[in-house]
This record gives sequence, structure tokens and C-alpha cells, in this order.
Amino acid sequence: MIDDIAAASIVTRTHRIFVSVDFSISYFSTAVIEEEVEIEGRLVGEGKRKLRAVEVEIRRRREGARCLG
Repeated sequence: MIDDIAAASIVTRTHRIFVSVDFSISYFSTAVIEEEVEIEGRLVGEGKRKLRAVEVEIRRRREGARCLG
């Protein structure tokens, strides 16, 4: 899912599909089954040779928080 969100973040900006070559994933806490979460992907950097840096954040959805999308 993280790879799909990252790819979608790049496609919305560049209108091209790129291949993932490196992942760095950090977990701070876990969600429980059927807990609502918000997922946000954003392009945070563009470099030479078509390199892109994407950040995907998954957060617990709190009561009253707006839903992304």
C-alpha cells in the first residue's frame, strides 16, 4: 500500500510512472483492526537523473479530524 501511495504521489506531479528502488520505513505505533487511518503521500524532492523522494504518512484518524481525499 505504501508503494502504491508513493507512486500515485509521483504520477499526480509528473504524469509518469517510476519504479521504486529504495524504501525506508519507520513505525512509531500500531493501529488496531478496523481503526480508521488517514494516508497522505507527497513528493518532497526531485533530483537529477529522474530521482524522486516521496514521503507517505499513515496516521490514526481522530474524532472530528477531516478525511483526506
